[in-house]
This record gives sequence, C-alpha cells and structure tokens, in this order.
Amino acid sequence: MKATDRENHTDQNHSNERGRATSFGVRKSRMKRTAILAICLVLAVMGIIGGLYYRNRNRAAIRRILQQDPAALMYPIPKRSPLTVSFVGVTNDNDGSRVASFCMSNRSPKTLLYIGNGTSLPYCDLIEYFPPDKTGMVVMTNHNQQQAFQARSARLQPKSNLTFSVRIPAGVTGEVIVLHYMPQRITYQNMVQELKRALGMRGTHYAYENFPIREPFDSFLRQ
Repeated sequence: MKATDRENHTDQNHSNERGRATSFGVRKSRMKRTAILAICLVLAVMGIIGGLYYRNRNRAAIRRILQQDPAALMYPIPKRSPLTVSFVGVTNDNDGSRVASFCMSNRSPKTLLYIGNGTSLPYCDLIEYFPPDKTGMVVMTNHNQQQAFQARSARLQPKSNLTFSVRIPAGVTGEVIVLHYMPQRITYQNMVQELKRALGMRGTHYAYENFPIREPFDSFLRQ
C-alpha cells in the first residue's frame, strides 16, 4: 500500500507539473499574441497619423504653388521629350499685341505626331492665369479656344523642324503657350486605344502630352 501510495503521489505531482507547464504555455502564448496585436495597433496608428500629416503637408504645398505659380503645377516640363522648341523672336504690333515665333524640331528617329491647327502648323493653347479668387480657386482662360475646333493631327518627320508663330493679345502677361504631341513611348492609355481601333470601335482618344512654353521664352526654353 505504501508503495502504491508513493506511485500515486508521484503521478499526481507529474500531473500537477504538466498542468502548470500547460497553463504557463497558454499564458505565454496569450501574452505573445497580445504583444503582437499591440505592436500592430501602434504601427497602424502611426501610419494613419503619418498619412494625415503628409497629406495635409502636400495639400498646403500644392495650395502655395497654385497661389504663387499655378502654371508650374498644371504644365510641368516633360522629360525625355522627342519634341524640342527654340525661341526665334518677338515683334510688337500697332494694336499692342505681340507675335512670338518659335522653331519646333523632332529630334527622334521616328515620325512625331502632334496636334495641328488644320495645317502643318501646330495648334497652341494660349493659357492666361488670374489671381486666386476669394475661395482660393485659380481662374484661367484659353485665348485660342476658338482655334481648337480646327485642330487636327499632323506629323513632323524625323530630324526635321518647322517655324510657327503665336499672337499674344494686348494686356496678356504671364501666359503659357502649350503644344500637344503624342509620346513615342508606349503608355497604357494608348495601348487601350490601339486595341479599340483595331477592333473597329469608335471614340478612340489618344493621350497627348503637353509641352509648355513660358516667358521669358529664351531662358525658359534653354532649361
């Protein structure tokens, strides 16, 4: 009986030790999960705070640019453009308007597609910006809007150039002259349009890029 009692007592001790070990393991696992959840929560909160901070900072930066120089934000200078433009000169008319002349060149080995004014000459937007109104909105107008109805696609052969002129009405200052050309790199939008065209679908619109020209013309085009 005594030997049996000792065996039972030993089994009970082992059972208690296993129970304590299991309980400790459960508590350790819970603590680990709690710590991981706490870290994830902290990271999520920090991400939200950081996102709000940078979003507000970007909004403030964009608001400052719109108020100081909206053209720089609306019409950035394109990178790696096959189109180059040089300033030829400007003349003053008796009515106070100015005629600025430029030379447009295709420096790529491929034909350049651009928007013309119904002829081989390019169509140009003539954008004028006005100071922000009371709500902070920037007001702009296109003085060449009527000419847009005659705009057609045109082509400039590789390594060739052409000279064109833009009339700037009297009293217009800080204007942005904008040319429109087709990028020669493959873009997702143009791939979709090529597929629609191959399928015979109507309403295909290609994604043209803008080439801005700003005053002072000579120094701006030398950038």
